[in-house]
Amino acid sequence: MENASKALLIAGAILIVILLIAVGMLVYSKSRGVVDTGVAQMNSTEITMFNSQFTNYEGVQSSKATKTLLQTILNNNTINKENPERLIKVKMDICWINEAGRTCESQLKSTSDKSDKIISNVKYCLNWANKSKGDTDYKVIIQLGDDGIVDWINIVQSGHAKF
Repeated sequence: MENASKALLIAGAILIVILLIAVGMLVYSKSRGVVDTGVAQMNSTEITMFNSQFTNYEGVQSSKATKTLLQTILNNNTINKENPERLIKVKMDICWINEAGRTCESQLKSTSDKSDKIISNVKYCLNWANKSKGDTDYKVIIQLGDDGIVDWINIVQSGHAKF
């Protein structure tokens, strides 16, 4: 009889341990969902902070603000050269009047995904913007990628620049 009561005590203790393990796993799985949500929100916050350095320029901008934007893009692309999802591609449409009075049109666009080509294109666009004299306005249009990060920035000149 003593052996039977000891066996029942051991069986009860085993059931209690199994119950405690099950409760521990339940608490872990519930808390894991909260942690995952927190991490996703951090990524969302990081994306917002990254994008804000460019989205502040969306809309019609002065020549000076456009040059600052292009310099910001150049700095970003240089820093993130090894991080392709953070590289910003630029498309710039410019019309100008040269000394001969001719109106010329040029479309500058980097279609390459190679960081060196993207950086080179931004430098080229910045060169064009730096040559512009006067109060040329530009319309800045921002395009986000599928991941919500700024992917393309289109800069369209309003009016004609003088060089």
